Amino acid sequence: DKVIGFRNIVPGCGASTIVQNIAIALSEKTKFNICVLDTNFLYPVQYPLLSSSELNGKDPDFLDFSGDLSKVVRNTTYQNVYIAQLEHRTVVDMLSGKDTESTITKFMANLKSYFDVILVDLSSEMTNISIHSAIKCNRIYQVADTSLKCLYYIKKSLNTMVTLGVPMAKANKVILNKELDDVVLGVETALKDAGLTLVGTIPFSMDIAVACASGKRIYGTMSKSRGISAFNSLIEKLLNDMVEKTPLNSGYMDVSKELAKMEESQKSLKQSK
Repeated sequence: DKVIGFRNIVPGCGASTIVQNIAIALSEKTKFNICVLDTNFLYPVQYPLLSSSELNGKDPDFLDFSGDLSKVVRNTTYQNVYIAQLEHRTVVDMLSGKDTESTITKFMANLKSYFDVILVDLSSEMTNISIHSAIKCNRIYQVADTSLKCLYYIKKSLNTMVTLGVPMAKANKVILNKELDDVVLGVETALKDAGLTLVGTIPFSMDIAVACASGKRIYGTMSKSRGISAFNSLIEKLLNDMVEKTPLNSGYMDVSKELAKMEESQKSLKQSK
């Protein structure tokens, strides 16, 4: 499963934050070369989440791809993590002749020949780039939250996805984000009724909200916060679900240093208590 997408049931459920932290976790726990593909035309967010530098508005992006990945794929702050996104595009570009299936087919084929894992931040925009990126994903994780908007439109969202050519068989796992303990809405029942299998939950947390507002990483952050701990646990669970260790890829899975860091963090937390 080289190409893995993350899709919001409705805009704003938190898929971009999960993609950011999955990329960071893969960087620190494996030796894979990772590319994050941001399919948003109007509001791409992955570059500021993963890089400390600013983009030059004159640089080409993957709509300008002509065969040389080095010209349109950017470095990030994290080792072995790279990013491809659209830069300074407008609604005019969404209606242009470059927003086609052939554009993403050619680009994705080149990414797959170079990178071990491609994480796709699937836009809610109805563009050919986003739709055909979803079709080309080997699997897709849905991201839901406990808002009335999400619960009310969950089946409509999934029906739209299937209508656009993405089968439920590869997109039937869901992450429940921003879970509120005191809201009794039968959320998990609604997800199950929609044909989704719950992978894990992330509680609503002001600590997570503050980190997201400032674009800071959450994975690996040493904190006493229940929300941060739950977020980190879910990222670990997703890694185990995404990257099954086999004889072929065992050489890429180097977790000894990361495990040592986690043990030290736990000791520090216990001492501070």
